[in-house]
Amino acid sequence: MKKRIKLETTSEFPKNFIGISSHFKDIQVVWSFNNLLGLKFTKTEDFLKKIKKSETTFHFSSFLYTDNQNFKHYLIANKNNETILFPKYKTIDFIYISDISDKQLKTVIQTISVSDKIIGNFLLPTENLIKIFKSLFEE
Repeated sequence: MKKRIKLETTSEFPKNFIGISSHFKDIQVVWSFNNLLGLKFTKTEDFLKKIKKSETTFHFSSFLYTDNQNFKHYLIANKNNETILFPKYKTIDFIYISDISDKQLKTVIQTISVSDKIIGNFLLPTENLIKIFKSLFEE
């Protein structure tokens, strides 16, 4: 069964995306996020996606943290052993999704940059990813 999250409008969807590259396993990257940023990401059900031209549904690790302002923060693996969720971003291993302020976003980028579990991180173009993620979450 696919994971379904219904969004009424695009404005409900988080608008900040950070691409993260790492050679470490998802649990190690999440541990680093939690320690460096003081967050409490927890494992959720895998994000499921049926890749076009394939009858196979692929699983991508997914983590969620809801802060005290009720904002949701997602950390979703872009790769599994068999395929890539977003082939356009094949060098990215994880995507951090949030609706935090620009100031907080800069703090996150600077803070996770010092992690020995993260090779690199950078902002991803918002416009295209909102459309892509919205379609994935609503399938």
